Amino acid sequence: MKSYLKGLVSLWTVLFMVFTVNAQEFCQYNAGQQVGTVGGYDHELWKETNNGGACMELKADAAFSCSWGGGIKNTLARRGKKYNETQRHQDIGTFSASFNCNYNPSSNGASYLGIYGWTYDANLSEPLVEYYIIENTGPNYIPPSDGDPGEEVSWKGTVSDNGSVYDIYTKKRINKPSIKKNPDTFIQYWSVRRNQRSSGTVNITKHFNAWESLNMQLGNMYDVNLVVEGYQSSGWADFSSASLTVSGSSGGGGGNNGTLSGVYRLRNLWANKYLNGGGTSAWQPVLNAPFNNSWGSQKWEVEHVNGNIYRLKSQWGGYYLNGNGSSPGQDVNTGPYNANWTSQQWALEKISGNRYRIKCVWGNYYLNGSNTNWTVVNTVPLNNNWTSQQWVLEQTTSNRKVEEVATTISIFPNPVSDVINVVGLTDEDSHVRIMDINGRTLRTIILSANNSTINVADLSAGLYIFSVERKDSVESLKFVKK
Repeated sequence: MKSYLKGLVSLWTVLFMVFTVNAQEFCQYNAGQQVGTVGGYDHELWKETNNGGACMELKADAAFSCSWGGGIKNTLARRGKKYNETQRHQDIGTFSASFNCNYNPSSNGASYLGIYGWTYDANLSEPLVEYYIIENTGPNYIPPSDGDPGEEVSWKGTVSDNGSVYDIYTKKRINKPSIKKNPDTFIQYWSVRRNQRSSGTVNITKHFNAWESLNMQLGNMYDVNLVVEGYQSSGWADFSSASLTVSGSSGGGGGNNGTLSGVYRLRNLWANKYLNGGGTSAWQPVLNAPFNNSWGSQKWEVEHVNGNIYRLKSQWGGYYLNGNGSSPGQDVNTGPYNANWTSQQWALEKISGNRYRIKCVWGNYYLNGSNTNWTVVNTVPLNNNWTSQQWVLEQTTSNRKVEEVATTISIFPNPVSDVINVVGLTDEDSHVRIMDINGRTLRTIILSANNSTINVADLSAGLYIFSVERKDSVESLKFVKK
């Protein structure tokens, strides 16, 4: 690509010339953007104000070159995939990117190289999200930083990907330009690589999952891109190669041989309402509800029975999802555990990725949602065309506080390599939960005095919580997996 913006003299010369270039090479001098699709990839060159200029040249696959300068305020050159804001990332697939870039930002101002995009869902507490996975930056600035009043940065945690730790942040943006309007108010999510680089592979879905595990909720996908951004700076970048891959669908979380375990939110694909149930007493109705990060009523622990059959236990109240198979159209509620009731057993029929139909074993009717908040969920006959019968399982963390308490049970050996033996169980069924030290449920199983061992050979080395739940008590202790 011609280096039109290497200096101010050449920039202003270009501003007053009739500029003729190849159709895959273009510049932006006024506020606005140029967009298009070439070679199966969408692209956009955006510029915030009329100051300065920016140029972009499209190359093979997702590669491009860009340059910017001349007193520019903010510009983004990005290339990737656009979507229609109807699907979560889990519904689309597993995202990754590979790139090799000659990246040359100036020492003044700020610049970023990485992954960039937006999500949107009007039903979320933060409907609009702008996200960054930062691979490299200008020499004198590491993002993000506090902005205007109310735009403070909050560190949330870390994620490891392809040889480096990334720090995770959120930042509120107030009266700033967005994909929806200008000005607008929205939230930013950031993963910032500690060991900066200009080439490599990014597991984008790993970052999405890490954010969501920290209650940083993503909406429906608008786009995902390789990006170079310049803010009050100048510079140029040239990708010798770049690709963005969407492979199959994101797997749904955990367990051996595809068996699900852990805690999930259940999002109905029709209008994106969440399964909301449980309570301080049994037989409460299960409802369609808008997303709420803090509600245990929207968190369901899956307990494996056999095959693709599970029980779903509400984190609020501890009651189980209970269907009525006597006839179609019956409302769903929550009830106390009963090992013999097939109304509490649900077949999770995988469609793709994290998307399932959920069938009550009693009556073989399907869990059916609604597009209206606070209406009761029911069970109906199968209809392959109804998205109201399709549920996305979004893995999350438990609301339970993990503590080691005085216990009448004991386990041996501890540390353990493979099989744990449990002493102190009664003939009554006990729900045993294996959790990591942060309280995330990894496995659930029903044990009793006649069935008192559990195999943990597949767990990684580390410290875990072993919790036994009976009707009137919860007892837990720690163990070490060698």
